[in-house]
Amino acid sequence: MSFNHILKYPDGSLKTEMTITDGRPDGPCNNYWPSGNLQYAAVYADGVLHGVMTEYTEDGSVKRVHAYEMGELTHIDGEAFSAPSEEV
Repeated sequence: MSFNHILKYPDGSLKTEMTITDGRPDGPCNNYWPSGNLQYAAVYADGVLHGVMTEYTEDGSVKRVHAYEMGELTHIDGEAFSAPSEEV
């Protein structure tokens, strides 16, 4: 079962819109600054980030771009990302 999930700021302006499928985010997710400008746009698949996530400054300029593959961060601003290895 899928439904559109919407959150609003106390003044009634849109804060977040996303699709929820089987209790998890699935598909596009947009989050907005109180001014109404887009804060970030992301895509979820099966409850995890998958694809491009773009962050914006409050004035609408692109701040940062991330790429994810099934929840794993792969790129930040076009540069490959590798998580630090954990040594035991």
